[in-house]
This record gives sequence, C-alpha cells and structure tokens, in this order.
Amino acid sequence: MRKYGWEIALAVLLTIAIVIVTNNHLNRRHDDVAQNNNQEKKTPPPPLAKEKKENAKNVLIGREMPLKDQWMIANEKKEAGALDEALDIYRDFVKDSDPVTRFQAVANIRWIWKKQGKWEEVISICRSHEFNWALAWELATCPINELRDGKEALRLAEKEVAADPEHPYSIDILAAAYAETGDFVRAVKTEEEALRKLIYIAGPQGNFQGHKKEFQERLALYQAGKPYRQNVK
Repeated sequence: MRKYGWEIALAVLLTIAIVIVTNNHLNRRHDDVAQNNNQEKKTPPPPLAKEKKENAKNVLIGREMPLKDQWMIANEKKEAGALDEALDIYRDFVKDSDPVTRFQAVANIRWIWKKQGKWEEVISICRSHEFNWALAWELATCPINELRDGKEALRLAEKEVAADPEHPYSIDILAAAYAETGDFVRAVKTEEEALRKLIYIAGPQGNFQGHKKEFQERLALYQAGKPYRQNVK
C-alpha cells in the first residue's frame, strides 16, 4: 500500500488541479457571456430600426423621417388654421405611391376645401382619385343644390355596399343616397342597419360613440322625411 501511496497522492493532486483549472475556465466563460449579454441589452437599436418602430404607429409606415415631419407640420398648420400652408404640404402626399398615405392626404384636402367652401374642388378630387364611396357621399350630402346628384350617388353607393356589405360607413352612405333620391323608407331601413353594424363592431361602449350619434341624427332626419346635408363649420 505504501508502495503506491505517492502515486495516489499525485493522482489526487492532479485531479484537484484539473478541477480548479476547469472551474476557472467555466467562470471566465460565464463572465464573458454575461458581459456580452449586458452589452447587447445596453446597446441601443440602430436608427433605422428605431425609426421603423416609431413609424409603425404612424400613417407613414416605412417612410423617411423628413417626410413624416412634413406630415406632422401639415397637421399642426391645419389645426392652427393655416389652411393654405397645410394644403400645399398635403398636395405633395397626394402623389405618393402608398394608397393609405394618398387616401389620408385627400381626406385632409377635402376637409380644408369644405372649410373654404370649395365644394366643386371636393367633388373633383374624389372623382379624379376614384374614391367612389367618398364621391357618393359628397354627391348625396353636399349643401350646394347644383352639385348634388342623387342617382349617381346611389349607383356608386350600391356598388360599394355590394363589395363590402358589412361596412357600416358604406351602408350609411347608401342611406344618404336613398334619402337624396326621396326614398325615405329605404333610407330609414338602411340607416338602421348601418347603426346596428356599427354597434356590433365597436360594442355598446366602443370607440365610435361620436359616429354612433351622427348615425342616430341622420336616422331621425330620414324618419322625418328629410335628407342629410353636410354643415361644415
């Protein structure tokens, strides 16, 4: 037994040394990984990634920051009453290839022109961009008698509802077109359907309470045998 005592002792020492070296190596590896993870957490995302994240909540998804700034400037000018300045900016966005951006630009231009009493221009831009549901709405509800066309509004509105029969706003426009042509029985029935679908989509306490009130006001007009007319203040 003594013969092999030193060999056993040496084996034990070697084993202990290997364990110590291995533990040190593992500890250093663990520290390196932890440090790398901390660096990754602290490293801010590149500007492009941050921009895309911000733009995801904006109409101008994927657009460059200067153009988004221009859109925000236009909105601020519109709210401040600098309508002509806002109009100049929105006109640039009308040429955009993105349909959502183009739609929003036209919607803002229509709003400005209505404020300015330029109803012919409102109808013209709807027609030129083939926004048929908007054109149907303007032809049915424009306050200028000479510019309304109930028959064309009805034809366009019927096509829109046929394409999307569950959309409450398309049905609301169809009701307005019926009222403009003097068919108040259908106008009432259609507006009631629009109101039901709006409540179904939003829920009784949904985010469309303002629109719900507008639908109810139009329904009351049709029940009284009166068409709806826009009143832009």
